[in-house]
Amino acid sequence: MKGDPAHQRRRPVVPPIALQPAIMRLSARPAGSWRLPARSDPDLLIHGRTFCQLSNHRLRVDKAQRRLKVANQEKGVASMKRDMDLVRKLLFYFEDKQSFSVDQNVTIDGYSEDEIAYHLVLIAQAGFIDFEPQRSSSNPDRIYKVYPFGLTWKGHEFLENAKDENLWNKSKEKVLGVTGGLSADVLGSLIKYYAKEKLGIPV
Repeated sequence: MKGDPAHQRRRPVVPPIALQPAIMRLSARPAGSWRLPARSDPDLLIHGRTFCQLSNHRLRVDKAQRRLKVANQEKGVASMKRDMDLVRKLLFYFEDKQSFSVDQNVTIDGYSEDEIAYHLVLIAQAGFIDFEPQRSSSNPDRIYKVYPFGLTWKGHEFLENAKDENLWNKSKEKVLGVTGGLSADVLGSLIKYYAKEKLGIPV
């Protein structure tokens, strides 16, 4: 009955199909960027309490991901993200090599074996080093390890432009500020631009 207190406390049941738009919206948003929708948003068909529960769930997921990242860093677990500073250090490493023989023990201070191995594959794919590939038996097109020899012409060219510490940092800050990421091609082009500008060459 309408006057029944139990009836007044009862929350309307939200159909599962109505939850899907909000769940997809929350899942697609970057960590920490969720917000309540405008009143014109059709997701307001969802009961306010349910939406808050979804939002709180996203916050808990964000916190859990941050805790996992910190824990992995403390354990020395490698992050499989491209690090252009490591790319540059690897190019310096190969430039300083005394021979063109294969090098199976590449070490860079501050980086794990997994990070170095991953970035060796990346700079090999970019054409910066000569290497011998180790391929997957199930997919010959997949290279999962490389045995590096030394720099290619392209590797030398990139490193020559990237040697100046000030130009390197200036270019990184500019690219990150505009794009939010570090593209090797864009970074290399910008370093060339700043180098020409520094030398007084028309750009």
